[in-house]
Amino acid sequence: MIDIDADRVDTILVVEDEPDLRALIRKRLEEDGFKVIEAENGAIGLTKAKANQPSLILLDIRMPESTGYEMLKSLRESGNWGANVPVIFLSNVTPQGDDEIEDLMALRPADYFIKSNSDLGEVTRKVRHVLRG
Repeated sequence: MIDIDADRVDTILVVEDEPDLRALIRKRLEEDGFKVIEAENGAIGLTKAKANQPSLILLDIRMPESTGYEMLKSLRESGNWGANVPVIFLSNVTPQGDDEIEDLMALRPADYFIKSNSDLGEVTRKVRHVLRG
């Protein structure tokens, strides 16, 4: 029996407002065999997410136009795919207080990385882990 998914390339949407970091993340993910779509803020990210339905989203929280939190909240309310797509937060923002943590966790992120404390290898390992089950 042939595994139909063996040749499938997962698409990752990277929503990050810092262009240099976005480029580094893209390069690393592409080196690891992923197709990458980029967005520089949550508003553009939401549009690209709905249009492309990526396998996973790497999402910054604090960005201009629309925050990652706002983007994910809209996505979770947009239908079956948006309600279930895995999202990993990549941010230098640590949630403050129980209310903020509760709000973020209600959106069901697959994980949360502090950018300054994480290397790209760790992030790509988590992406693979989340996508593989």
